Amino acid sequence: MGRAKDICTRERRTIHEICTRINERRTSGTSLTAAVRKFMVGYYRNAATEDGHWRAGHGSGETFA
Repeated sequence: MGRAKDICTRERRTIHEICTRINERRTSGTSLTAAVRKFMVGYYRNAATEDGHWRAGHGSGETFA
């Protein structure tokens, strides 16, 4: 649950709000659990781009200080 809580904090949304949005957008035949997993993977994949790293402040060397 820790990563879900991190997303909620970053997006300034409750877990209920995020799950409701995911549920509204999932395709028929897809379970809510699978849709949440897909959302989380996509969320962190987008953060792993060069632009996502820059916005998160990665690459400054602070991680290893």
